[in-house]
Amino acid sequence: MAKLKIVDERRMREQEMVCAQSDELKELQMRIKNAYLNKERAGQITESQFRQQIDIEHDTQMDKYYLRQKEI
Repeated sequence: MAKLKIVDERRMREQEMVCAQSDELKELQMRIKNAYLNKERAGQITESQFRQQIDIEHDTQMDKYYLRQKEI
């Protein structure tokens, strides 16, 4: 059991070294990271736009209400 753990740890270290030395893998990791960041930003922008639309609709309803009250 201990030998399997040692072998697994050795493989993991070897994989990490290969990844650390490969410019292509570094570039791919950076691209993946940037893609996640862009997805997160897009979600934040969408949420912000949604909230702005709700605020505009609320303001419109309030304006209509006050105009009706003014007419009465």
